[in-house]
Amino acid sequence: MSLDRYVTHGVLLLVAAVISGYAFSVQLAPRAGALDAAAAGPVTAGGDAWYGRDSSIIKPVYIPTAALPNRAPLIYTVAAGDTLESIAKDLKIPFREITWSNPGLRLPLKTGQVLRIPPVGVSGFVVVVRKGDTLASLASAHGVDPMAIVDFNRIRGQLTPGAMLVVPVDPALGPNLSNGVIADPMAPARFMCPIPGAQIIQKFGPTSFAVEPSYDGYLHFHTG
Repeated sequence: MSLDRYVTHGVLLLVAAVISGYAFSVQLAPRAGALDAAAAGPVTAGGDAWYGRDSSIIKPVYIPTAALPNRAPLIYTVAAGDTLESIAKDLKIPFREITWSNPGLRLPLKTGQVLRIPPVGVSGFVVVVRKGDTLASLASAHGVDPMAIVDFNRIRGQLTPGAMLVVPVDPALGPNLSNGVIADPMAPARFMCPIPGAQIIQKFGPTSFAVEPSYDGYLHFHTG
């Protein structure tokens, strides 16, 4: 009788151990959805997916750390008393970026006049796409890489006539003129008249504009 009782107790203990082991393994099993959050152990990349140690697929999560900068050109309306120098100072941009962005600009500025301005904090200038313009022709005309224009303006299709684009340039050199000559003089202290490839926008002789201070270290009026 006592032997049967011991056998019965042993069987019960064995069954209890099996049941508890199964419950423990169930608790350790991965839950649905957990694989999307983290991987157990090292992960490896493959295309747009990541693979855990057990070859489970883990979806990457892309969280922007900062807002994308606004790279759109600005439109500025000249107010009474505005000069290139005052506008450049207020917007914290070099005045020459204003002249680059507005070819054929005549001085003094007129109230209500509209100026194209590149984004603040960017070394470059604004161009208006004309009929027949291509990325290659614009890049060639201004001495820049076509991909620099594509990347900066996030271009995803054909150019549209009338659209404004920002052409980023090396701040030490600036853009090229249409004939390939660098727009800014290599030696600012040496003057040539006329500047090759550039148009004279103010004739010789005294004007009210001539008494204004020089812009960005450059004389902006004819001295004879």
